Amino acid sequence: MRKIFSDIPEAVENVAELVAKIEKYKLDHPPVMPEFELPEGYTDKDGYLRHLTYRVQKRDGASLRQNRQKGLTLSWKQLQRWIPGYFLIVQDFLKAAREMGVSVGPGRGSAAGSAVAFA
Repeated sequence: MRKIFSDIPEAVENVAELVAKIEKYKLDHPPVMPEFELPEGYTDKDGYLRHLTYRVQKRDGASLRQNRQKGLTLSWKQLQRWIPGYFLIVQDFLKAAREMGVSVGPGRGSAAGSAVAFA
């Protein structure tokens, strides 16, 4: 590393100092997620997330193209087993931020390739 950063010799010392300051700890409980309150008329998170996804995908009343439908269905099958509640919470944060005029990206980065995340 010293050879690579020979033009900035303090870089290695700075990184070593930073690493020495990292505090190691263990969580004493599993992560706690906030509960997403479903709007009236919906009985489960999966159904509401599906509604939001298809609503965005069918902009202006146009029906989904078959290739988009196939991708959406594939994304949906993966997500519904894991995290519909999580996606609804992130969607809620993004919606609130946009309503307050805060610039936000498309949402959660780790799922950015998902058609459901896009919607």
